[in-house]
Amino acid sequence: MLGASGSGRNALSAGLQRETERIRALAAANDPRYRRMPDRDLGRTALWRRRLTGAAQALRRSEEKNERQAHTYLAFVGFRRNANSPRPSTRLSGTGKAIIGG
Repeated sequence: MLGASGSGRNALSAGLQRETERIRALAAANDPRYRRMPDRDLGRTALWRRRLTGAAQALRRSEEKNERQAHTYLAFVGFRRNANSPRPSTRLSGTGKAIIGG
């Protein structure tokens, strides 16, 4: 399984390049699916087809997992920072109103 590393992205980028070249070659060979598509649409089609591959989906899931873990870690660090910050002491007076700093 590909990780969210640069090598995984490089492999997918190379795969996209190959798929784009393949689609353009089919269009040049008058394949009825691609022959009338503009060049921009050929690139989009190649990207769409590449995103459906198992490797691309595995990389996307891995990156989503890493992003969730990063958000969890940052939330934890924020919690710890707030937990360690000095706060004024609060207590309730006999009337139920908070007395701050006393």
